[in-house]
Amino acid sequence: MNVVRVLLAMLLPMVSASAIAADDASAATQTIVAYYAAWAAHDVARYRNLCTPDYLILDNGEISNLDQDVAYLRAHPEAWRGRTDHFDFRKVIVRGDEAYVVYFLNSEIRHGKLVEHRRYLESAALRRGPPGWQVFLLHSTKLISGTKQTPG
Repeated sequence: MNVVRVLLAMLLPMVSASAIAADDASAATQTIVAYYAAWAAHDVARYRNLCTPDYLILDNGEISNLDQDVAYLRAHPEAWRGRTDHFDFRKVIVRGDEAYVVYFLNSEIRHGKLVEHRRYLESAALRRGPPGWQVFLLHSTKLISGTKQTPG
C-alpha cells in the first residue's frame, strides 16, 4: 500500500505538469487565432490587448511596432474584412512565461467577386502577462499570393 502511495506521489506532478504544458500550448495557439481575428475585424482595442507594448512585426521586409501596425490597420478600414484564415500549427514551445509558435497561415481575402489566396510561413513569440498570452514578436514570410475571380 505504501509503495502505491509513493508511486502516485511521484507520478502525479508529472501528469499535472504535462497537462498544464498542453493547456499553455493550446492557449498560445488560440492567441494567434484571436490576433488574426482582431486584425480582420479591425478591432483595434482587442488587437492592442493581444500584443505587448514592445511588440514588433517583421513583415514583407518591413519592421513595424505596435503603433505603426495599428496606424496601417486604421488607414485601410475595408482591407481585410472578408478574410478567412486557416492555421497549420507545426511547433509550439512553452518555457515558463514565454512561448514560441511556428505555423503556416493560409488566407483567403475576398474583394467582391475576387478572392486573393495567400500562404505564409510564420513564427510568433508570446509572453504571458496579466491579460494572458500576448504576441511580442511576429515574423511573416509570404510564400504564395494570387487572385482569381469567383464564379457568379
